[in-house]
Amino acid sequence: MRTATGSALIPASIDEILGTLLDATRLPEWNPAFVTVRGPATAERGSVYELRAIKALRGEFRYSHVSRNRVETRWDVPGLAEVASWDLGDSDGSRTLVTHAVSRTGPLGALLAGTLESLPKLRLDRLTARVS
Repeated sequence: MRTATGSALIPASIDEILGTLLDATRLPEWNPAFVTVRGPATAERGSVYELRAIKALRGEFRYSHVSRNRVETRWDVPGLAEVASWDLGDSDGSRTLVTHAVSRTGPLGALLAGTLESLPKLRLDRLTARVS
C-alpha cells in the first residue's frame, strides 16, 4: 500500500481547521469525490456516516481518531478503501502547519493509483480555500 503525503502552512487557526475537518456533512462542499455524507452532527472517534460518492458509489465514512492535533478518517465504497490523516502542527494562532497523508487499497484504488501523489496537495489547497 502506497501513501502520499503533503504539507501546507494554512492561514487559519487549529480550531478553524478542526471545525472544517470535523464537519462531515459539509465535506462534499470541498471534496468533490463526495456527493452526500449523512450522520451525526458531532464528530468523534467511531462516528460513522452514510456516504454517497461519485459514480453512484455508496459506502461509509468514519472518524477513526479525533484529537486537537490529529484527525484520522477512513471511507469505504465497493472496490476502494481510503485511510487519511490530518496532522495539525505548529500554529501561531493565525497560521497552522497541516500535513495530510492518504493511502488507498482495493481494485478501484489501484485504478486510481496515478492520482494518489497529487491528492494531498489538492486537498490541502481546497482546505485552505475553505478556511480562508
